[in-house]
Formats: sequence, structure tokens, C-alpha cells
Amino acid sequence: MTTHPFDSGREEMREQIISLIYERYIYCRTFLGRESEPALILKNLIHSIRDAQADEMDNAKISKLDLQMQK
Repeated sequence: MTTHPFDSGREEMREQIISLIYERYIYCRTFLGRESEPALILKNLIHSIRDAQADEMDNAKISKLDLQMQK
């Protein structure tokens, strides 16, 4: 299975976005409180991105197994 040439760039961009969101989360948590609405929204956003990333990896593994089974 070949990888798309933009996959590594996409992954790098995703990590940069998560890093920026995390910085804002730390700021909100520090100055507004751990349970503040902005902090909770950013925390949930980070978890959503990570969950989507895990789903993509799972789907790629399933696709790879399907291809192997077809051979």
C-alpha cells in the first residue's frame, strides 16, 4: 500500500494545530480556571481531533487487511 505524498505534511499540520489549541487551552485553564467553558471546549476539541486521528489509523489498518485478504 502506497502512501499519499501529502500524508506526512497533513500529519505535521495536524500536530501544529493541536499544539496551538493546547497552548490556548493552557492559557484558558490558567487564567479562567480548569472548569471554565473555553477551557472545556478546547479540551474537547483536542480529544475530538485525536479520536479522528485514531479512527483514520484504524480505517487504514482495516483497508490494508482487506487488501491482503483479497490477494
